[in-house]
Amino acid sequence: LSPTSWPEPNATAAGIRTVSLLNHFTTRFDSVHFGCGAPMKEGMTRFANVHWHHIKPNRTDDMTNLLQHIQHKHGIIRAVVFDRFYAEEAYSFRIREQCPNA
Repeated sequence: LSPTSWPEPNATAAGIRTVSLLNHFTTRFDSVHFGCGAPMKEGMTRFANVHWHHIKPNRTDDMTNLLQHIQHKHGIIRAVVFDRFYAEEAYSFRIREQCPNA
């Protein structure tokens, strides 16, 4: 989860690292999802086998519904990675509540 940035492998070192992690996760998990509080950009780089979600900030019901949808369609969420402390502060309470096994 990222509160502000979609991964941009051609723009930043953080983008390269995020893409590397996403690629690694696609080899270990049946379903990989990336959520971000920023709106999706036109022409944004997308990666095979990764589901993309725009998560509007401070929308508790939307976040809860998204987590429930993912688990219903793809199974129990087993791991969550926050791209920075701010993301953990913003989203971790909802993850703990909806995904206690993550």
